[in-house]
Amino acid sequence: TIGESAFANCVFLNSIEMLDNVTNINSFAFQNCTKLNTVIIGGGLETIGEGAFQNCTGLINLTIKEGLKYISNRAFNGCTSLKEIVLPNSLLEIYGGRWTSDEYGAFQGCTGLKKVTIGDGLTTIGQRAFKGCINLEEVNLGSGLQTVGYEAFANAKSLENIVLPRKTTTIGESAFANCVFLNSIEM
Repeated sequence: TIGESAFANCVFLNSIEMLDNVTNINSFAFQNCTKLNTVIIGGGLETIGEGAFQNCTGLINLTIKEGLKYISNRAFNGCTSLKEIVLPNSLLEIYGGRWTSDEYGAFQGCTGLKKVTIGDGLTTIGQRAFKGCINLEEVNLGSGLQTVGYEAFANAKSLENIVLPRKTTTIGESAFANCVFLNSIEM
């Protein structure tokens, strides 16, 4: 386990490789590590805590191995240099921001994000998870997805189409609000 705020504000930290014996990254562990550009997460990790990598504005390379189950709200909020993420089949849930105006989704505000690939194990994309990812063009959803939360992809202005798997039963209010170029949703 990596403790709460353990490496927060370490502005000269530039890479992290976690071994398989790390099981949890607690809240705000690497928050504001602005020069952090590479993170490799080992297969033993189960949970990425709230705000764990929030505002790591230099983060470009993110590798998450099979084993991860939960990504908490605002875990990668404000990681503006992140271009692509591939989430493993083991991932069950991306928690969303709460209903208050000061809470953010897991990847909210990742303005450089262009492509997201989500594994088949994910059942829930939480509230505001990808809100404000204005350059997000491609989202590949796994077959296990059941719920797309409130404002999950709101303001993803570059998103043109999305294919929802057959198991999807709930699409939250404003899930695709202000996706101005969205021209097709397959269900």
